[in-house]
Amino acid sequence: PTIVRAEAAEAALVGQTLSRDVCQRAGELAEEAVSPIDDVRASAPYRRRTLRNLVAATLLELAASPASPSLPSTPVLLETPFG
Repeated sequence: PTIVRAEAAEAALVGQTLSRDVCQRAGELAEEAVSPIDDVRASAPYRRRTLRNLVAATLLELAASPASPSLPSTPVLLETPFG
């Protein structure tokens, strides 16, 4: 597993209201940022599609309610210097 920062998805969200279209576009951009492997557990296309759907669904859930019970109250954040 490798952590990937989907900078294009981040940029697409800046200043936007989390509408269905904006969330779906962010998911598509996140999908473009990854290159998963094929293995016995899942194919690369399946993994990419799943990522796209998870990103879009999570953003939509945040838009509906930032205090959603299915989202962690204190999410794990990666302390990584980005320049």
